Amino acid sequence: MKRKTKRRIGKFWGILFTIYGGVFGVGSLIAASLIQPLVSHIATSLQLQVPVPVWIWLTTFWFIVLMTLYSVSKVLFYIYLKSVVTPVINYFEPVNFGDPTKNTILKAIDGILNTEKVEPFYVHAAPSSKEVATVYFRVKEIGFAIVSGTPGEGKSMVAYHAACKFQDNDRYRVYALKVELLENKMGKEIIDEVLFQLDNLKGRRKLILVDDAHKLVIKQDLNTILQQEAKEGHGKYIWTETELYEEKQTEIQPDTCIRVDFQEFFGNLLKNFYQSQDFVFQEALKGRIGGLDDAINRVNKGKIHDVWWFAFCTSRREERLVQELDDLSDLKLLVLFFISAYTVLSGEAELHRNYVRSKITDLKFGWLIDDLKKSSVGDIITCLQNRKLIKIYDKSKIDKGYIASLHYNFARTTIQVSLSKQYLTKELLTSVRTLLMSEYRRCVYLGVFLRDIGTYATGFVRENKDWLTSFVNNLLVEWLKCYPSLLRGIKSTGEDTYDEIIENLDIHGIAKKVSSAEVGQFQQIAYLLNRIGDRRDEMIEELDLAQLSRTAGSAEVGQFDQLAQLLNTIGDRRDEMIEDKNFDLAKLVQKACTAEIEQFGQIEALSLALGDKRDMLTKELIKEPNSSKIAKKVSSAEVGQFDQLAHLLNAMGDRRDEMIEDKNFDLAKLVQKACTAEIEQFGQIANLLVALGGNRDKLIEKMDLKMLVKTSSDAKVEQFKNLAQLLRELGECRDGLIKELDFKNLAEAANVAEITEFEQIAHLLDVLGPRKSQLSTLLDYNTLVQKANQVGPYDIRGLTMFIAKLEEEDRSKYIREVDWSSVCLKCPINVHLLSPLGASLGNLWKQAESSSDRSSIGKVARHLRANANEIKQEVRKAHPKLYSGVAKFLWNCNQVDPVSAKQIATETMGKLAETFRIRPTEYQGTGRLINALYAIDPKLSASFVKDKKVRGRIQQSINEHDWSKEVEGLKHLIRALYCSVPELWKKMVSYKWLTGDLSSLDLDSIYRDVDEERNAGTAYNI
Repeated sequence: MKRKTKRRIGKFWGILFTIYGGVFGVGSLIAASLIQPLVSHIATSLQLQVPVPVWIWLTTFWFIVLMTLYSVSKVLFYIYLKSVVTPVINYFEPVNFGDPTKNTILKAIDGILNTEKVEPFYVHAAPSSKEVATVYFRVKEIGFAIVSGTPGEGKSMVAYHAACKFQDNDRYRVYALKVELLENKMGKEIIDEVLFQLDNLKGRRKLILVDDAHKLVIKQDLNTILQQEAKEGHGKYIWTETELYEEKQTEIQPDTCIRVDFQEFFGNLLKNFYQSQDFVFQEALKGRIGGLDDAINRVNKGKIHDVWWFAFCTSRREERLVQELDDLSDLKLLVLFFISAYTVLSGEAELHRNYVRSKITDLKFGWLIDDLKKSSVGDIITCLQNRKLIKIYDKSKIDKGYIASLHYNFARTTIQVSLSKQYLTKELLTSVRTLLMSEYRRCVYLGVFLRDIGTYATGFVRENKDWLTSFVNNLLVEWLKCYPSLLRGIKSTGEDTYDEIIENLDIHGIAKKVSSAEVGQFQQIAYLLNRIGDRRDEMIEELDLAQLSRTAGSAEVGQFDQLAQLLNTIGDRRDEMIEDKNFDLAKLVQKACTAEIEQFGQIEALSLALGDKRDMLTKELIKEPNSSKIAKKVSSAEVGQFDQLAHLLNAMGDRRDEMIEDKNFDLAKLVQKACTAEIEQFGQIANLLVALGGNRDKLIEKMDLKMLVKTSSDAKVEQFKNLAQLLRELGECRDGLIKELDFKNLAEAANVAEITEFEQIAHLLDVLGPRKSQLSTLLDYNTLVQKANQVGPYDIRGLTMFIAKLEEEDRSKYIREVDWSSVCLKCPINVHLLSPLGASLGNLWKQAESSSDRSSIGKVARHLRANANEIKQEVRKAHPKLYSGVAKFLWNCNQVDPVSAKQIATETMGKLAETFRIRPTEYQGTGRLINALYAIDPKLSASFVKDKKVRGRIQQSINEHDWSKEVEGLKHLIRALYCSVPELWKKMVSYKWLTGDLSSLDLDSIYRDVDEERNAGTAYNI
């Protein structure tokens, strides 16, 4: 029975029982105690005149009483149904998109240029991004979609566009959940009331928008419940959530989660809004986007990452804001700063004008007291609204006078600009200290505020360290997500104050509170443990594993990744938690067996986290009837779900073959669907082939390769990567398929590629192997070179990849013709772009050597020196997965400017050593980094490797990790270690520090190769 039906039945019978029970109970009591004695007395008196027994009189009396009570109950229930039962719908409101009239469009354009928070009617002016279609189809298929990201990325706009499409195309009624009425409420009663009102919304087809869900205390529970409602067909839902803290997300993103890609949307935004040919747009934008060229330039330099900042810059709002704040009196600026600070601290929580008035008047600055005699806070608030610096809104007809910043980013920018008035900074920051009260819920986003006040954060933290200690000690479990990032922010202001705060924390009390967290917060527990510094192990020991184990049993399949994250983080106590009597693994297994296909990735996450206990999960999954149920689901999977099947097979580990051999595992059905796949789905097929392992040939043998060839030959350039993924996994059939490809068609597609699509061509060239020349010889060299010279900052990776995958002769042509000095100067200084920057430096060096013109080398060398500090900062951020990129940069920087290369390496390797971690997949990158350091200065590489953490963790990884699938990577690492520190490496081997069996690697052969290369001067090849 559906949840909605159960709720209605429960409510109906509950009210029915209450009314009838109440009327009959009270009526019977009155009749029995007051009226029955009187009837008995009258009946006895009449017995002499009317010979009727008393019991007949009493029976008649009670019949009349019961019928009367029944009639009264029925009338009352009827009145209830007609009046009282009609609910007051105050948590939902209909969404009005308006009509696309000229006035509506002009109003929307004005709001966008003023960088206000988006409204539904903006759909008539704001262009639609590709994520709109993704959200629309996902909601249509499964009823639920989450759009997440940082402030200003355009999440709400995507939601409104998709909702409007449902209204226009599918006749849905669109409602919005009024988050502002629920943001500080919690408890089962609130959720029950939300569901009751949801049940009573008008319309059979309903779409609910939950915008700014990050404000809700009941977010986790409500999200889970609404997803269940969607699954049962009770409405469709679009959920938008802002990540105000930029904590790295490592959990499995659910199939319902979408992020807005600004880089892909940027071109559409320019064409259909800022450079629109529509007369209405041109008139509305005239004279208002003077900063467009500058904003485009900032995008190209990687300085703008979202639509809000772009709008802010195009309308010169930044310059205007500086001027507007300069024009404000000190009192007005103080009030605006206070409102902005509150917005940031609370995550846009409610703020009443009376609250502002009371806090400002409590401040005792001399000048402030004098100014308040001339102007009231209320008048100032009205003035700020009139100048479009804040908004005043009413929550309801009764609840009026609430203040909001125009946008969260606007509040943050206001804080930063205000603090440029140095003579006023003390008073501004003192006003914020009045917000640091024991009502900690109002300050959960303090970490964001610390980032915004910049250099003042160090003093602010030091002055308020006692309050900060108390704040963390009084941790609010429902806002657990805020504390890890706050601690990170505190640490960035100064190690001394951070250490003092950590030292004074009540670890026992915090651990007790954290142990009461819901499953949906387990990931945040893991983050907190990683931010608690030297007391991490102490806190792990203090965790109440019995309580956490009990809570873990309630985990839904969609929360398995959260549980997995906690298990992976608590280290040695993982087995203790799994073996705890409260850890109901059987219950989790039972839920895993009922998982939907979209949740198979969650099963894999839990399976891997269970470690040695993994078999307890897979053993149950493979048992009947579980195995048959899962196999049937697998067989019904669409091609777009093949990656989820791959997750399941990976989760099964050694039992994968048993699952595949189940009689209900219909491989033929999967093959049939694979053969009809679109090119966009080839990556899904590739993922499944990888997961099938030794069974992949069973799928490949039955695939119609002729159909695949036909489909593949029609690939557009944006589909090349998908095609390459599939070709890479076809094994022995790959060459036969490649041989039959229509290279002429593929070349025609490549020749019209935009520079943003060069990476796609690179992927295809890479997988073609010896036959890549059949494609490269058909490429329009002149056109592609021309496009290459128009490369933008974020296209450089694709360009360098494309050139690297060409044959040597073709590669040399491009290296000669492309303006590599310009490419190097354009490349953003970003840790993720160090590899393409390094490749560009290498190409620049080769170009200079072939032309004997070194003028460009000097130009780029000066650029590297000017940005050395920024480069060092980015290198220090690199984790082991990025070591290859760091190595490529350092290697080629050493050719262009050896002095800068040595300085950068010398001042960053200490930080990399401090944070060093390594897994088998990172062996090759680490080896390349060691070789790059050796090329710069052998002493540098030796110092890096001899660091206790580096050497110890390399040793630990080789001993404890399964590197059987990364043998070549391990050989590369060993070559680098032997080249850099031969005595230390041989000591590690001979003293049995390495306990693993390395006999299969033929170490003597590796030593000989390195010795020969060293003698030839090439031992440090990356």
